[in-house]
Amino acid sequence: MSQWEEHEDFLARWLSDELSPEEKAEFENSAEGKEYARMIQAADQLSAPAYDVHGELSKLKNKIHGASEQKETKTIWMQPVFRYAVAASVTALVVVAYFILRSPLTIVTTAPGQQEIVVLPDGSEVKMNAASTLSFNENTWEEQRELTLEGEAFFQVMKGSSFVVNTDFGAVTVLGTSFNVRTRGEKLEVECYTGKVNVSSTNANTDLLPGDGVRVERGAVTKSWKHEREEEPDWMNGITLFEEAVPLSEAIQELSNIFGIEILEETYPDTLEFKGAIFHSNVSAAVEYVMSVNENYLDFEYDPENNTLKVLSIDQ
Repeated sequence: MSQWEEHEDFLARWLSDELSPEEKAEFENSAEGKEYARMIQAADQLSAPAYDVHGELSKLKNKIHGASEQKETKTIWMQPVFRYAVAASVTALVVVAYFILRSPLTIVTTAPGQQEIVVLPDGSEVKMNAASTLSFNENTWEEQRELTLEGEAFFQVMKGSSFVVNTDFGAVTVLGTSFNVRTRGEKLEVECYTGKVNVSSTNANTDLLPGDGVRVERGAVTKSWKHEREEEPDWMNGITLFEEAVPLSEAIQELSNIFGIEILEETYPDTLEFKGAIFHSNVSAAVEYVMSVNENYLDFEYDPENNTLKVLSIDQ
C-alpha cells in the first residue's frame, strides 16, 4: 500500500481540490500522482455534461449530516456466489469517483462472481445478478421512477407511480410488484412473481400476471410460458437453469459471469448447444458439466489456479 492509500479520503480530497498546497504539490509530483492526473486528463476529453462538482459535493455532505430528508440509495453486498471476483484497484476507483462527480447518474455494476442488493430512494429493492449494470437518476427519482438495466436483476417495487426498467431490447413497466428481468445476448426475458408487469418493445406490448414469463427477440415476443417458482428466481438460490437448449457460447459466457472465469480461447462449431443447470457452488464441477454435454465434440483446458478456460474442437 502506498502512502497515498493509507488515508481513505485522500484521493477524494485531491479530486475535489481540498488538499493543502503542500500536499497537492507533493502528490502531483510523485509517480502515482502523475499517473492519476494523466487518467483524469484523458477522461476530460470524453463527452460529459456540464456539472457543478462543488455543488454536488455540498449536497452530498448535507445528506451525510442529515440536512436532507430524502431517502438515500443504499447498496448491500450479498455473499459472493463464488470467490473469484477480484477487488477493484485504486486506479479504477479514482476513475469511477471522477465520473460520479461529473454525472448525476447513480451507476451500480456487479463484477463476475458478485451479487448485490440496491435499495432505491423510495425503498424499492433490486437484487442484481453477476456481471450486470444498473443506472438511474437519484435527483429526479420522486418525479420519475425510471432506471436502465444491462444483465439480470430481481425487482421488488414499492407501490406508487409508474416504475420503468429500460433495456436495450424493450421496457418493463409496473406500479408495485416483484419480477425478474434478464438481458443476455440478444434476448430480453421477464418473469412476473407478484402484481402485474407490462413488457413493451418495437413490435410487442404484453401484460404479465404472477407465474407468467415472456421472451422478446428483435423487438417481438418469441416465447411465453407459465412458471411454477417460489418467491424468487433460481439464480438467487445458486442455480442458473437453461430449460431449453441455448448456443454453447451463451452457457460458456454464463460460466464466466458466475465464476469470473477468463475465456482464453473458443474454437468449436456454432451448432453446439447446452441444456441443463449450472450450480454456483463448485466451479470445476460446473465447467466439467457444461463441457460434458458436448463431450464427443469438445476438448477443454480449465486452469483452476488462474481461473482460465480454453474450449476447442476435439478434431483440432
